[in-house]
Amino acid sequence: MILLIVESPAKCKKIESFLGSGYKCVASKGHIRDLAKGDAGISIKDNFKPNYAVIPMKKSVIKNLQYLAKGAKEVIIASDLDREGEAIGYHLTQVLNLDPLTTKRIVFNQITKKAITDALKNPRTLDMDLFYAQQARRILDRLVGFRISPLLWKHIKGRLSAGRCQSVALHLVYERNHNINSFDSNSYFKISGDFSIPVEGEDEQIISTVMNIPKKEPITDLENAIQIMKGCKKSIFRVKSVKQSDSRRNPPAPFITSTLQQSASSQLSIPPDICMSLAQKLYERGMITYMRTDCTTLSPEAHSKIKDVIINCYGEELYNFREFKGKKTANAQEAHEAIRPVYVDKTLDDYPELEGSEARLYDLIRKRTLASQMGPQEKKIFTVSITWSKAPDKTVKYHFITKLEREDKQGYMVLYRLPETENNMNTNKLCDILKPKKVVKRKLITGEQRVTKPVGRFTESSLIKELEKR
Repeated sequence: MILLIVESPAKCKKIESFLGSGYKCVASKGHIRDLAKGDAGISIKDNFKPNYAVIPMKKSVIKNLQYLAKGAKEVIIASDLDREGEAIGYHLTQVLNLDPLTTKRIVFNQITKKAITDALKNPRTLDMDLFYAQQARRILDRLVGFRISPLLWKHIKGRLSAGRCQSVALHLVYERNHNINSFDSNSYFKISGDFSIPVEGEDEQIISTVMNIPKKEPITDLENAIQIMKGCKKSIFRVKSVKQSDSRRNPPAPFITSTLQQSASSQLSIPPDICMSLAQKLYERGMITYMRTDCTTLSPEAHSKIKDVIINCYGEELYNFREFKGKKTANAQEAHEAIRPVYVDKTLDDYPELEGSEARLYDLIRKRTLASQMGPQEKKIFTVSITWSKAPDKTVKYHFITKLEREDKQGYMVLYRLPETENNMNTNKLCDILKPKKVVKRKLITGEQRVTKPVGRFTESSLIKELEKR
């Protein structure tokens, strides 16, 4: 028998079904050893030497692993493919009396028969650099976080945590709050106009515009705003110009951990911690690839499947091969793929067991994966400028401005909504009618006093984005 050790019990049954009776798959249930408690965990005078101890609640797990390892022909480490997984693998070798430099270690980013069998054909040994990276982070936790956290318990609230992540996040929140409190608000006037455009044989069309008051020279005086409003009341309004420009919006890259958390939070209202818990379950059930990654790359196999799905479902003209290069950072884990469905051709209809947030998260990941290999959204932007005859200052005339959009190609947006054909028709009609010097009818001119506002406080999603950016 060959003993295969993974982290989560949820994987074992599926993996054993792939490999057959010659393999036994068992789980460590996460970490089995940690730094000893208190000052005994790190010998500061001995060059910060770490001292490890078995986690008490894992004694029965270790005892079972030791029993199985004794009767096994071979032991293979198959913990997750990140720093924590490498550390778990190293500590398994220590409690099972295995050599970390020769014990086989396999990694896979999806739980499929091909991925598992390919990993077994290409084993490696433990990556000690990854283990040392995890160990250094853990030592920082103990030296910094374990000394700061008790201060929080004493002066603020129990069970709060501080350390390498929390302290940085707290600093960003404090910095943002300081900027908000020191912000000086200024009032200004925004003037808007609604104008009616007659359309032959149809109801008149209304376009909403805003006066192009320069930000560097805002209207801050009430009397000045009133004079402009009075001038509008007496004026005749004409189209000054219609300028056309092209807009091209490329699809975003496939998800990495941070962008998945941000999108789940902003689009699905799923908090980051819940998002990762749901993604973990989808991964363990063989539905998505590994969900802790900084890499936007897709495998050649995935590219091939995505191409087939796009061509079969949306047409060849919408397929657009892309390779995304992730931002290179010193601590990036570029060891695997982006987050994607294992079987990109499978929709929610193929997974009736998925419900609620799990289903919405899977659908979000699938659409993002397909979108990354589709054509851009292309639009024509028509900037309409409306001038008026009774401007109070003849030397500087403000104009009313609006932008009309016409979508020429949906591109990847076909995944997210239906074609806006009616809006396109209205835009085309208006642009045919709105010619320079054409008179338009004033329906409503409004003046609104506004106050400048500071940048908003962080949400969980925007804080994650700022941490990644910095």
